[in-house]
Amino acid sequence: MNGDPIARLPINNRESLDPHDQAVVQHLFSNKLANVDSGAVAKFIKTPLLVAVLVGTFSLPQVDRIIDSIFPSAKDSVYYKIMIKMVVSAVLFYVLNNWALARK
Repeated sequence: MNGDPIARLPINNRESLDPHDQAVVQHLFSNKLANVDSGAVAKFIKTPLLVAVLVGTFSLPQVDRIIDSIFPSAKDSVYYKIMIKMVVSAVLFYVLNNWALARK
């Protein structure tokens, strides 16, 4: 690999950065991982993770069989089955998403 090493690149020591530029550089090159709060990360991924689990669960063929056994008319209509899944998943999403509020 050809090129100049960073130590040999020209620099200008006579010019100093203004305070705004210094703050930008410090912000860009600060250690952001040290400032990450695990509680904030958990709150951030809670809803997408809950949606992914609900969608994955209600996509399983076993759930279709359970719905067919509880609601025999759902065997004839795909739309009826989808409506049942939507209502049940919406109720579960609400209950599970607000679980922490109910415990307080």
